[in-house]
Amino acid sequence: MWIDLFLTAVGMLTVTLSVILATTLLLARGPAHTADRFLAGFLLVSAVDLLGWTAPLMPSAIPPLLVFRLPLAFLQMPFLLAYVLTLSLGPSRCRFHLWAGMVLMVVSALSLTPRALAMAGIDPGTSGFEGIDLLWNEAALHLQFYIYAGLIGLKVFSRVSPIIEPGVRRWLRVLLFVSLLAHTLVLTTTVAAAAGARHVYAVLNVAVGANAAAVLVSLLMLILLKGGLAGPAAPVRPLRTRTASDQSEMVRIREIMTRLQLHRDPQLSLKALARRVGLSARAVSRLINDVEGLHFFDFVNEYRTQRAADLLTDPAWADRSVLEIAYEAGFNSKSSFNAAFRKHRGVTPSSVRRAATGGGVLPATDFA
Repeated sequence: MWIDLFLTAVGMLTVTLSVILATTLLLARGPAHTADRFLAGFLLVSAVDLLGWTAPLMPSAIPPLLVFRLPLAFLQMPFLLAYVLTLSLGPSRCRFHLWAGMVLMVVSALSLTPRALAMAGIDPGTSGFEGIDLLWNEAALHLQFYIYAGLIGLKVFSRVSPIIEPGVRRWLRVLLFVSLLAHTLVLTTTVAAAAGARHVYAVLNVAVGANAAAVLVSLLMLILLKGGLAGPAAPVRPLRTRTASDQSEMVRIREIMTRLQLHRDPQLSLKALARRVGLSARAVSRLINDVEGLHFFDFVNEYRTQRAADLLTDPAWADRSVLEIAYEAGFNSKSSFNAAFRKHRGVTPSSVRRAATGGGVLPATDFA
């Protein structure tokens, strides 16, 4: 049947592309290499899941093991959430989700072991299967997906996370939308199979395969054409000669930032700064990029973290909480404050406070 041939071909293509993309991300050493490892994990788990379409090409001893693709799929969304969290808050904030995914994976694998044994011709000592083991596992997997998709959505659509730069935020929104579309197709296919609608199931399977192939080809083209997937950009290096006029304008911008304490406004935007200095947003962005070698958010957060560091070591602020200091410096959330402080100062806010009181400096993995 042409549908079976199509899915087998798509399975070979998507598995190959997933492995190529994952390997590229694992070998890359760009500014987002830590986050890229989690995205590579997501792609590798997806590759294993897509192996099911290539089952007709496998030796007879292999297909019984493919039932364990389902337990492994419990790691897909934890890996994707870990990718998003690492881009915004650092890898330490995703450990719980990764461990939770591993626990679900083990529980799922144990529940499906009798089925795998029966498929291999080994009597598992049970009275047989009615599909209830697969039903509960698939239901749990779909529930996990939408819960994690919601968590990712809260992060990438939130307006109180200035650590995620606009370009990265757009990329993450596209990634979330594509994942939702793909999984909703898979869910619909599962429902059609459970309802016995074989024709609908076959058509939806073709749609799922075509969608997976299109997404992976697009990601591969993005890497080839742009040199990598979207991620936190490295500090921008000057791309043009810095003229005396540029230097003078940048001095004026910094003078206005310092005099008006603009960084203390948590809603400060590039357009708002441009209005204050009497230039276009594009001109201000170019000056910050070319003269300072920074993106706008990093430029502003340098002021905010310096202000916070001064207050953390000021005896007059010793009785104020770290969160109060974060708000005073211009941050609007504790998570964005911790991430920015660690990025710009190399340590955590709490370690700076301890050092000021004689307690010593803590490593940057400790959060306030």
